[in-house]
Amino acid sequence: MQRFLRTIVLVLAAIALPSAVAAQERGTVTGQVTDQNTGAPIVGAQVAIVGTTHATVTNREGRFLLPAVPTGAQTLQVVYIGYQTATIEIQVTASTVADVALTPDILRLDELVVVGYGTQRRRNISGAISSLDPSAVVEDAPIVSVDNVLQGRVPGVQVTQNSGNPGSAITVRVRGASSISAGNQPLYVIDGVPMTQGNFSMINGAFGGQDIDALADLNPNNIESIEVLKDASAAAIYGSRASNGVVLITTKRGIAAERPRITVSGYYGVQQAWNKIDMADTDLYIDVYNEAYGVPIFGYSDDGVANDFEIEPGMNTDWLDQVFRPAPIRNFAASIAGGSGPVRYFVAGSSLNQDGIVEGFGYERLNGRLNLDYTASDRLTLGTNVALTRGRTRRSASDNTIYGPFANAIASPPWHGIYDEDGNYLSPFYANPVGLAKENFASERSVHILGNMFGTFNLFSNVDLRASVGLDHYNLRSYLYDSPIIGPAVGSGGASTSGDAYVTKLVYEATVNWLQQIGTDHLFSGVVGTSYEDNTRESSSVSGQSFPSSYFRYITSAASITDGDADLAEWSLVSFFSRLSYTYADRYTATFNLRADGSSRFGADNRYGFFPSGSLLWRVSDEPFLRDQDVISDLAFRLSYGRTGNQQGIGNFASRGLYTGGANYEDTPGLAPDQLANPDLKWETTDQFNVGADVAFIENRLGITADYYIKTTKDLLVSRPVPRTTGFSSVTSNVGSMENRGFELGVHAELLRGGPQDFNWAMDLNLSRNVNEVTELYNDQPFVTGFVSRVEEGKPLGFFWGYKTDGIFRSQEEVDNHAFQDDETAPGDVRFVDVNGDGVIDDADRTLIGTPWPDFVGGLTNTLSYRGIDLSVFLQFSSGNEIYNGTRIYTDAYGASPGDNVSARAADRWSPDNPDGTEPRATADDPNNNARDSDRFIEDGSYLRVKNAVLGYTFPASIAQRLGMRNLRVYLQAQNLLTFTDYSGFDPEVNYAGEADVTRGTDFYTLPQPRTITFGFNVGF
Repeated sequence: MQRFLRTIVLVLAAIALPSAVAAQERGTVTGQVTDQNTGAPIVGAQVAIVGTTHATVTNREGRFLLPAVPTGAQTLQVVYIGYQTATIEIQVTASTVADVALTPDILRLDELVVVGYGTQRRRNISGAISSLDPSAVVEDAPIVSVDNVLQGRVPGVQVTQNSGNPGSAITVRVRGASSISAGNQPLYVIDGVPMTQGNFSMINGAFGGQDIDALADLNPNNIESIEVLKDASAAAIYGSRASNGVVLITTKRGIAAERPRITVSGYYGVQQAWNKIDMADTDLYIDVYNEAYGVPIFGYSDDGVANDFEIEPGMNTDWLDQVFRPAPIRNFAASIAGGSGPVRYFVAGSSLNQDGIVEGFGYERLNGRLNLDYTASDRLTLGTNVALTRGRTRRSASDNTIYGPFANAIASPPWHGIYDEDGNYLSPFYANPVGLAKENFASERSVHILGNMFGTFNLFSNVDLRASVGLDHYNLRSYLYDSPIIGPAVGSGGASTSGDAYVTKLVYEATVNWLQQIGTDHLFSGVVGTSYEDNTRESSSVSGQSFPSSYFRYITSAASITDGDADLAEWSLVSFFSRLSYTYADRYTATFNLRADGSSRFGADNRYGFFPSGSLLWRVSDEPFLRDQDVISDLAFRLSYGRTGNQQGIGNFASRGLYTGGANYEDTPGLAPDQLANPDLKWETTDQFNVGADVAFIENRLGITADYYIKTTKDLLVSRPVPRTTGFSSVTSNVGSMENRGFELGVHAELLRGGPQDFNWAMDLNLSRNVNEVTELYNDQPFVTGFVSRVEEGKPLGFFWGYKTDGIFRSQEEVDNHAFQDDETAPGDVRFVDVNGDGVIDDADRTLIGTPWPDFVGGLTNTLSYRGIDLSVFLQFSSGNEIYNGTRIYTDAYGASPGDNVSARAADRWSPDNPDGTEPRATADDPNNNARDSDRFIEDGSYLRVKNAVLGYTFPASIAQRLGMRNLRVYLQAQNLLTFTDYSGFDPEVNYAGEADVTRGTDFYTLPQPRTITFGFNVGF
């Protein structure tokens, strides 16, 4: 009987238990999330029950629904960027209503910020970190590369679009250039994986100074947030690669929601050259050259005078008009984010196609991304991030090459047309620019796989173990074809090169993250970890020449193989790192970092570098003496000091003595010494001091961030000269030092703050100043590189070095009164200054004539909205920098460079009939060398540019709903709309040698950026 009763009780309990559990899980939580100040609903806020998988996002009315929440006491948390996180205690019943009003947080103090190997609340960050939400930048503009997202929007970060070549590398400098020969680009870390950077082209030497970069493959549309680690305290945990700053990029992830969030966007636009320099027409060209030679070299064919070059009357070709073209740009992107139960996902794809404003240039990209998160148990979380990109860059010769269609459009004379009567290209002086653009072909095709797998195990309530494996694989296929019809391969029957580069990075990481709250005032957090990185690059190329016709372009059709190359290189990095942070009473924070890196690039005795840092934070606004006032909403002071390192750009075996194959004698293979060993080679290190402050006023309507820093780099990695008797010309050594110091200012102001139906006006300003100085060189020896760039102690890196000028000799009397001038100097020649006063104009008179580094750079964004209409105008500026306009060496030579067309300013050249002319005389022999490197070609490179202007309209929710959409927005956008500058060249934002800092600020036939007008849309479902 007892056994029977016990069985009945157990059966009833088994039946009742699920019922009880089901009853417990039937509680529903609903509510609305609004702005505390305006009452406006907040769309897209994340709402979650802390400690559970119950989470959702608010809809277009700011409302949310959380079904099946366990009844009883629960903690509800609401998170939305730009607002303080709200955490409230609720009692869940069968039907619970919980409305939440969020407080705007102009400094985002409660926001979790991604830092090295973890996250921290912004209010506890003691280092100099700038955060950027790229959605406001990317969604409304044709932003092709992640570098462009940073331009003009982050204090202390200078971004330069070196040229208008689509897909070309962009220069990014965080707090100036810290190195001479080693790299100066920041480290990019994508979802924890350091990204492969650099130019791996096998044909790059044919295209002038503009490189391509693997970084271009990253799709900005998939980025959730960007953090720029600028000072040593923030960056030192990345140690050996952090001297140039660190850019942490977090991509979008899935969200727990009732239904997936689908987003579709796209734009189409047209790019055009916004500026064109005035070149001489045929009449002016004839006058200049006939005057320069003193005889009628050029003339019209019906004028009855014998000329060396007979010109058809009326012929006046504007070659820039012939090569410039309207170029389309188009982009389409779609994503889906969602999740239920333990799984969350984000899937995205996009297609970009950008043609160049000169034929032969272009960039195409297909992107795909899958991010998965899986909560396997209460303690174990697994995830993966995978991005796949297929890119194609169409290239053509440019910059410092005589076979570039753009360069030759400037140089070609206007008196001949494109074709002769038989349809052949006319090229009396230079290769026909139209023919170069149409007949020669080059492309770089890439496949890029970037991703990682990770797992996080909650060992204790406050300790997490994380392990990850990351992969960055980059495959680049290079192809170049020079036609036998026109260009450099005319004499060889055509030439072609094919090459492949395979670059693989594997990263293994393990970390322990710790967070401990003791009482109410003491918060400890830390991370300890290790990583191992293995890098491999394998490349090969083959070249051939003499092809049967232009239809047979690949190596298999070449009559002869002229060259070949193959290479394999590996290097590795092992690291140990830690961070400890302590916060007292939410007011005082101290953080300490330590990283040790061992690199195979250095000798055994100097393989490891140690990179410590420390920082302090005092949040003054939380002190009792500032609590009872309404003016200062927030005030904090920061102080930091630390050391970071650099090993970029020195090669994988810089410390070793190398031999190379191919030193053959007839049919006998041989080896030859190729590089001197330097076992003492060690890390280039940068020590940085930073002091900063963050302050907000008037209910967070005005926020200001300011920093001052001093960066000192020593043991510079430089290829220094050695005596030729060694059999070598240079060896990589640690010599010299450099200093950067400057300040940064960031301001955010909500000038008018109202509801969504009111007029709102917000303004963002950032301003930066950096002063660079080379403080030590090997044996105090300066050196000149590029056209006029020089590196010298006590001067900024790559300053301009040349002759000073003092106008033009306007009469023979003026010439005679300056006896130090050459005897052949004549009226109309440039008067060069005898700087050292020795009575002779020679190399000893060359001096500092300018600097490419600006006094100030920054950006200003104004965002206005009224009801569904919004207008955003972003101004980018640079002030105080100078440009060496190398193009003018030829366009302003006025006959000294035979055949080149001249600029229209030649109309005001000096002559006996125009003694007040502002330009030198026309002369073919130019004994005074008027075109020598001088300040005549130094120009003010300051500019103010309307970089981006967007006018958009968001349809009312009721209309979007009727169309079956969550939201709908359309916009009209203009990029590079207006540029205000005194620079006479095509574009003041220019670097003919790409990313090189020692030749910065030189313009030499460099393709300008286009003006772009696009129409786009954003749709959510």
